[in-house]
Amino acid sequence: MGNRAPKGLIPAIVLALITLALVLARVFGLGGEEWRGILEAAPVYVGAAAAAFIVIAVYNWWADARDRRLARDHPGALVFGAEMTAALKRRLRSDPDQYTAPAVTGRTPHLFTVVSDAEGLSMWNGSASKPVRFWWIDWHTVSGIRAAMYQLQYKEVRGLVLDTSTGAVLGALELVPRSTRLLSARNDRSPALIERLTELWRAARQARPNT
Repeated sequence: MGNRAPKGLIPAIVLALITLALVLARVFGLGGEEWRGILEAAPVYVGAAAAAFIVIAVYNWWADARDRRLARDHPGALVFGAEMTAALKRRLRSDPDQYTAPAVTGRTPHLFTVVSDAEGLSMWNGSASKPVRFWWIDWHTVSGIRAAMYQLQYKEVRGLVLDTSTGAVLGALELVPRSTRLLSARNDRSPALIERLTELWRAARQARPNT
């Protein structure tokens, strides 16, 4: 369930920047001084772009390590990485009773891990060596699970919605599975995740029909 950058991504960005500089020089007929200015500035932009992607790659690797740790700690559970959205952030903060402890109340990490088992669905953050469960919902507060599309930063992605309509939890809980590639607009895991989550949800309701 890795989140690794496509092979050759950073070299491709460098090449694109160099090509852009050459096109600008050609189109605008830049002379020696202007050309030297472009050459002097190019390493700065290339370095900034490379540094940004390195940071993103490390952050995603860190989140992947937590996913793997939680999968080992919860055998048989459905474990996947997810990205925070503005709507989900508002939803979590509007229902502080579902936070697992006062110390984590209000927590809305950008990347987090979802663990779903027979009891319900929980959200985790923290490091792989010490993952922290910060939010939890019982399956009996869920009335349905469906697919959805979301605009997430620079891309449109597939996600899913847990409709909640009983108990203290009301409204929709949207989840966007973390893409397996840094710049991919596709997320083909959602149908399989919806199927597995639906199985867990239905099994829990059948096991405790009057709860």
